[in-house]
Amino acid sequence: MPLLEYPAYNNNGQQQASITGGFVYQGHNYPALQGWYVYGDWSQGKLWTLRRNPADGSFDHIEQAATLSNLVSFGEGSDGELYALSFFAGTIYRVGTETIASVKDGNWHEPNTWDCGCVPNSTNDVLIAAEHRVTVGQIAPVRSLMVQGTLRFESGGGLVYP
Repeated sequence: MPLLEYPAYNNNGQQQASITGGFVYQGHNYPALQGWYVYGDWSQGKLWTLRRNPADGSFDHIEQAATLSNLVSFGEGSDGELYALSFFAGTIYRVGTETIASVKDGNWHEPNTWDCGCVPNSTNDVLIAAEHRVTVGQIAPVRSLMVQGTLRFESGGGLVYP
């Protein structure tokens, strides 16, 4: 019997769902994620975690806030950190980090430039979306950066990676 079942995704009357199997997280960057099986869905772009509750043998199942369209595979680094691959984007993402994307032209340090309504920090992966121009006028910490649009540095501006 399956450990877990969930309803299929319905797109205009057509069932479109496929589970993309993952790994049990064994890395060290996200202690709260250790021991959880991380997996996702190609069609819905959702990510979930699943873990057996040792007290009663039931399963804890949590839908994560993060999404990844066209999730085709997971990988595990030698350090136990997990990675997810988006088929059409051709991008590999580190599981557990939060990606913050630009929503308009703007200043790096202005919250309304970003989809989170916040300012990116050293725990975030940052995406400057196509056709957006973001200006950095002072030092800004960031975990990683993907530039599809334009990144402009003013005097005193720079990025610092942990």
